[in-house]
Amino acid sequence: MKPLKHTLRLLASVVMLSSVSWSLPDLPDGSVVFDDEVEMAFDLWFSKIFKAAPQFSKTLKPKVFLIAHHTVNAGAGAGGQFAIFSGLFKQCETIEEFMGVIAHEIAHVKGSHMIRGEQAASQNMLVAAIAFALGGVAALASGDMAPLIAGLSGGSGMYMGSVLKHTRDLETQADADAVDLLTRAGIPATGLLSFLQKLEKLYRSPDVNPYHQTHPLTSDRISALKDRIATLSIPVWSDREQWQSLYTHVRAKILAFTLRPKEVLNLFKGDSAETHMARAIALGRQNQTEEAIRELEKAIQKRAHDPFILEIKAQLLLDKRDVNGAITSLEKAISMNPKRSIYLKLSLAHLLTEKGNNPDKALGILKEITQRSSEGNEFGWYLLGKAYAQKGLPGHALWASAEYDLRQGDIKASEAKLKRVKGYLSTEPDLKIKMGDSKVDLREEKEARES
Repeated sequence: MKPLKHTLRLLASVVMLSSVSWSLPDLPDGSVVFDDEVEMAFDLWFSKIFKAAPQFSKTLKPKVFLIAHHTVNAGAGAGGQFAIFSGLFKQCETIEEFMGVIAHEIAHVKGSHMIRGEQAASQNMLVAAIAFALGGVAALASGDMAPLIAGLSGGSGMYMGSVLKHTRDLETQADADAVDLLTRAGIPATGLLSFLQKLEKLYRSPDVNPYHQTHPLTSDRISALKDRIATLSIPVWSDREQWQSLYTHVRAKILAFTLRPKEVLNLFKGDSAETHMARAIALGRQNQTEEAIRELEKAIQKRAHDPFILEIKAQLLLDKRDVNGAITSLEKAISMNPKRSIYLKLSLAHLLTEKGNNPDKALGILKEITQRSSEGNEFGWYLLGKAYAQKGLPGHALWASAEYDLRQGDIKASEAKLKRVKGYLSTEPDLKIKMGDSKVDLREEKEARES
């Protein structure tokens, strides 16, 4: 079991853009967002830079967390963990700018520019990132929880000072390494420069810009970056148009869900698929469902084979309580992208269990979801218990509920339910193997807590 899940529960909401509610989600500040399309895009973008440093990319696989917050910031943690704040997308208008920021953060990981403890644990990266979002303090990953807890209070001068001093000493080196990474990846490094110059113009005082606090900007730093870029030949990015198209689409989606609806409507104007999609999301969040659907249909006309626009349509149909229509839309979306659609499938399984008239189909989906180790699928265990109950398998339902409790950090409840499951072994014999696996999970969770 991964303690990360308990960390999320304590410090922030876990929100899926594939909604498990009956409407488009409002994302509170500090929410950690899980979404199929966003995760696929992050995998693509980060992998391109990681491949430019094969000496460490073979041992590290990037894990990226999107945090819903207006802050223009990003952070790198030990072990290839990264936090990207949604506010970054408002200032990064081009793929070159965003890839520049990514390369800078990867450079920190490559150079081990973070505080290290005995373990490089991903949950600490998230604690640090969420601490910044909720308490105004930015942190890097640490094996020592004490400074991170201090960061949550937002009042530790020693904590803030040590982090800022650490980053001031390393930002220029990270810039230089980022330029090298971008060049090897065939991406112009001018995007990183334009992003930093943009921030300097936008925020004259470092006191009002969180990115200044965690990534201190100075005229010397920007000058050094200019000089380094000037010595290199700017690479020709042959498939840049495709990368920009994807970035434009994902950026519009993230901003549509995280900015205020009125701001979204003012920001996105025109006749592109992304504009219509963003406006539809904003209108849906304002409960203008019919107008939102009309706007989204314009996006669908331009991107007819986009499963994630159909996902948004399903959410809007749920606003109208058109469950059958939403199910049809989700099924069509999943058929377009069957391999990487865990949260789409979770939404579909939710609707099927709510209707309760097709437990076999719901069970098929939920068994696949719960066998994966992805964060954010705990809700699948809850639904699995409900689907088993609808199927008339109370022992299985109790077992799934115990697994859900375990993933929520409630060891006592999980252990109590597993003991009760023994009473169903005679009528549901295939529970025996499941029970064995659950006991192993329970033991590992206890040992992890004791250590």
